[in-house]
Amino acid sequence: MADEIERIRTAPVQPARGHPFPTRIPWHFHERAWSMYAAAGHGSQSAERLAQRGGFGVLELVACLALGDYHVDYKRITGKHVASVRGEIEEWTSGTATLLARIGELDGLHREACEHVRRLHHTLRPEVLAFAHLMETKLREHDDRPGWKQDDPEALMARLIEEANELHDALADWKGEMTESGISGIDAGRGGRVYRVDELGRVAAWEAVDVANFAMMIADVLGALTAEAPAEPDSRSTTTDDRKAE
Repeated sequence: MADEIERIRTAPVQPARGHPFPTRIPWHFHERAWSMYAAAGHGSQSAERLAQRGGFGVLELVACLALGDYHVDYKRITGKHVASVRGEIEEWTSGTATLLARIGELDGLHREACEHVRRLHHTLRPEVLAFAHLMETKLREHDDRPGWKQDDPEALMARLIEEANELHDALADWKGEMTESGISGIDAGRGGRVYRVDELGRVAAWEAVDVANFAMMIADVLGALTAEAPAEPDSRSTTTDDRKAE
């Protein structure tokens, strides 16, 4: 971000008769000229102070940037020298304009993302958001793999069953430890209980995340996660077996 700020910052230029030139230049060029200006024995005046006092004159800039000598005889400066420095500045300025446009685009995307997150926090339960974060964390562990977009739903279902069996075994291990420890959980109200987090509990919890991820993959390949996702089926609708019976 610091580099971007330096590209946007500018300094004034004092005009010179007969030499068309921008009235402001990117700070990068001002600072380059100031470095030679200071090396020539004028460093008591900072680049910032020089800019406050009106900046370099056109011929001073060209002397530093094109000829590399602040004390050069201005008679040696030609129109080509001026045009060369002006062209370099215009190219840099064009890049700055592109950068500003890109920053504007990113700012717009950032605002949209923030608004989307704000809406999620208002519409989704905290537990759902927290669980979604765990799902994403687990998926990122396998970002080197092709993904599930081309997988068959039945193959994904087979994997889900495998993960469900692993969850079942992990819960059994956890339950056994809880029984041996004589811990039945802490009453959380409304008949619910909250259990302490231990190693076996974490294992079971992550197995639950794996199950959820495969369920999500199935829903995705079936088109349920798109903007045109189908509505939830009516629970009163007939099942496949019911239709066959008819």
